[in-house]
Amino acid sequence: MSESAAVGLTISPEFKGQLIGPGDPDYDRARAVYNASIDRRPALIVRPTGAADVADAVAYARSSGLPLVVKCGGHAVAGTSASDGGVLIDLSSLKGVHVDPQRGVAVAQAGVLWGEYDRETTLRGLATPGGRVTTTGLGGFTLGGGYGWLSRRHGLACDNLVGADVVTADGRLVHASETENADLLWGSGVPAPTSESSCRTNCGCTRSLRWSSPACSWSPTWTTGPPSNSCRPTVNSLPPPRRTSPPRRPRSSPRRPSSCRRH
Repeated sequence: MSESAAVGLTISPEFKGQLIGPGDPDYDRARAVYNASIDRRPALIVRPTGAADVADAVAYARSSGLPLVVKCGGHAVAGTSASDGGVLIDLSSLKGVHVDPQRGVAVAQAGVLWGEYDRETTLRGLATPGGRVTTTGLGGFTLGGGYGWLSRRHGLACDNLVGADVVTADGRLVHASETENADLLWGSGVPAPTSESSCRTNCGCTRSLRWSSPACSWSPTWTTGPPSNSCRPTVNSLPPPRRTSPPRRPRSSPRRPSSCRRH
């Protein structure tokens, strides 16, 4: 029995996800983040299969007095998705995305990366102001604000967040929206593990995120020009640079020989 399996017995007998400890082959890869200068070693890495597993991990960290961190894409430069001696919830196993083109809403689980999310939304002609780097995770990007390619027209990613399923610090699963736990949705900049979110697709991550209305629509059969809400970038041609002569150096006056200097 590995060290991670022994720890797993104390989390919950109903836990269905994967537990990774320092003695397991996947440990170094699972704890790695993009900033290679961050080298932290969590006591336990949890890969949940759903909200119940997330709640079990949160409850275990709380009862054990261990620090808890959450990792989605691992892009946090400061290393906030890494921990020394704590519990790391690795959300990379939560990959579901559902797009409702009629309502203009997409629901995404917390482990989805922006490249994976965009692949599903663009298939239906929709998009959300998301990360410029495709391997960035939805959760941390959105909860931190989220400025992307479409933000100048459609705002930040968090502006388009309309709902989230959040596992609170006491292990409860709650839904946050404009009509339910609205204060939690407004304050979603806190590092609470989310399992799903909803967004405007004009996109959501926590257990899941829910975003909302097309932020961007496109048509492959433009004739007279793209629609006003198009995401097609405008390229302005610049005039060729003018050639200028290099600046002339001022002539230095010749020094008089010492014999010619006035006394």
